[in-house]
Amino acid sequence: MALYNQPNIPFVKTWNTGDNINAADLNTQIRDAVAFLTAHKPHAGMFAQNVQTTVPNNAWTTIAFDTATVDTHGGFSSSGIYTAQVSGWYQCMAAVVFTADTSFDRAIRFLYNGTAAFCGIASCKSTAITTGVTLTRMIPLVAGQTLALQGWHNAGHNVNTENVNGAERSYLDIAFFSQFYGYTV
Repeated sequence: MALYNQPNIPFVKTWNTGDNINAADLNTQIRDAVAFLTAHKPHAGMFAQNVQTTVPNNAWTTIAFDTATVDTHGGFSSSGIYTAQVSGWYQCMAAVVFTADTSFDRAIRFLYNGTAAFCGIASCKSTAITTGVTLTRMIPLVAGQTLALQGWHNAGHNVNTENVNGAERSYLDIAFFSQFYGYTV
């Protein structure tokens, strides 16, 4: 697994009247800040285009994804599990779209390095519409740690995820936010 170096988060100086400008300050305040903003940072997005996941009753189930919209650092596996290539804070956004069915509760959560974390829940009383549950969290990932999406429901029988009509699909999007700053791993 290749690791990609990222520039350090630049510290922007507070300038005072009478300060002398020197090469070190210019490099730190301009060159390093621009390099940080334009660096090739990890971004990834997967969705379920041609695959459905069958979610059993009252069982947390990992959602399958088969299509990448972007994966700049090759973090997604064929099963849709993301492995961080760069340590840092990630903005993680996800949805699981369940097929129209009876009235029941639905929930999703991130599986963070194999451990359940960060849950979202929705209840639907309609039998005629698909229902999506969304979840957004800022998550610290160390290079090599994994992130997956799981779905759950209490319908009393198996329920599938939706994957039709182009817009009604489960997804997992991950965007690098920043390196660790004041965070102890």
